Amino acid sequence: MAYLSNPSDFLALARLIINYNLKIVPLNNPNEKVFNRLTEIFLAKINKEKEKKLEEKDSLELLKDLLPQEFYDNYKWFRNLPLFDMVEQLIEIFSLNNNKPDIPYLQGFQDCILDFTRRKTSDIQSFINWWNTEGDKQLLKIPDNQNAIRIMTIHKAKGLGIKAVLIPFCDWKLENKGLKSDLLWCKPTIAPFNEIEILALKYSDELGKSIFRNDYLNEKLQSWIDNINLMYVAFTRAKNELIINAPVKKPKKNGSINSVGDILYGLFYKGQKPEEYSQGEAKKIIDLTEGFDVERAVFEFGNSTVLNEDRSQNLENGKTEIVFDNYPVNSSQRKLRLKLGCDSYFHSGENKISRNITLGKMKHEMFEYIKTKEDIGKAVRRMVFDGKLNEGEAKVLKNQILDAMKNPIISSWFEPGWRVKTESSILIPGGTEYRPDRVQIKDNVAVVIDYKFTVRQAESHKNQVKNYMKFLKEMEFNEVEGYLWYVEKNSIEELVL
Repeated sequence: MAYLSNPSDFLALARLIINYNLKIVPLNNPNEKVFNRLTEIFLAKINKEKEKKLEEKDSLELLKDLLPQEFYDNYKWFRNLPLFDMVEQLIEIFSLNNNKPDIPYLQGFQDCILDFTRRKTSDIQSFINWWNTEGDKQLLKIPDNQNAIRIMTIHKAKGLGIKAVLIPFCDWKLENKGLKSDLLWCKPTIAPFNEIEILALKYSDELGKSIFRNDYLNEKLQSWIDNINLMYVAFTRAKNELIINAPVKKPKKNGSINSVGDILYGLFYKGQKPEEYSQGEAKKIIDLTEGFDVERAVFEFGNSTVLNEDRSQNLENGKTEIVFDNYPVNSSQRKLRLKLGCDSYFHSGENKISRNITLGKMKHEMFEYIKTKEDIGKAVRRMVFDGKLNEGEAKVLKNQILDAMKNPIISSWFEPGWRVKTESSILIPGGTEYRPDRVQIKDNVAVVIDYKFTVRQAESHKNQVKNYMKFLKEMEFNEVEGYLWYVEKNSIEELVL
């Protein structure tokens, strides 16, 4: 992606070639001699080119020699694709989708791209910049039944219930001392120090021997409580099995405790005495020394469980499991496409004849929305809003219709009081359907109007309207009128049966 963003970037091209030939080619063709030969060619070209930027001919030579032919043939085209589609193509060309363990990571990476393009932009370099700073913070979202280990902090695990939990480094300090010690803000209460409103002191055991002893002990208590609570959260996440690794520690002679590891081994070696608790509480106490093997320094309690695979459970519950052996790549040609509201919506190179035909269709559609004169402005705006007419065409068309309304006959068709049917079907015996452009009815009189947006007049136009009139006459209207309106010429022709 970095090379596609900037083809003159020598280092990006070098990384691409080395990673492809080192990590991908061996998967498909584990022949070291092939890779060694390619490396020699590449190093020879590097020694020849001293500058960071490659000449275009040298860059193309490297592409052709050391990368897939399809990438060499299409790398310029890839740069014009949407970011997601471009990555899909790269996944397929470089055969990244054939290694089953990589599938979740490819899906996760594409999810990051989709999320980025929704929130920000689809620019390649912008995504690369974001990925370089935020990529290592992204988490792979996997289902609970995935055969994988999720790595998270104890804080992130709060509220979760997980079948098996492994705590690999269970020996964090109960207090931050030394170089990592916190600052303790103290307010002196003894003269003459109380003249200073507040002091920032480095937290250490020495404070316990000073006039700030109470502040020190309170901070120590809060720190212990926080870290013991953290231990409680970590230990209570497991549903079936909890595995803890902590360095072996024997109880110290002075009984001092500095870490959660000291607490654990203190319980394992010494245990807790039930007689130290009330009768009700003593029943709840478990003697941890019974499960501790001193020689192996291993504590075991309960039976190790073999977790039932969710796969078999899903099959028992009638659920279907789909497992991908490779990452399915979607090319732009196989994607669902948006059906545009009009022909050649984004085609700026449309010729005059084709555009006139398209405009004729748009005008014809627009008259569907015009029942009275008051509807003209709304109908034009609707066509603009739908992207079917531009502002210039809409203005010309609106003026054209308003000029036509100066004709008394045309104007009368769009007066209020008519019951208007636009593009309504007439179904005749036998199942044939006819759809006149406009039929308006008042006082048992039916008027049929057919719009034509061509300059040429034809006999077939007249026969079409006469058929409509005949069907309406059979509906027992007292009177039926028929008109042909050639909109471009603003001429009308009345027809008689």
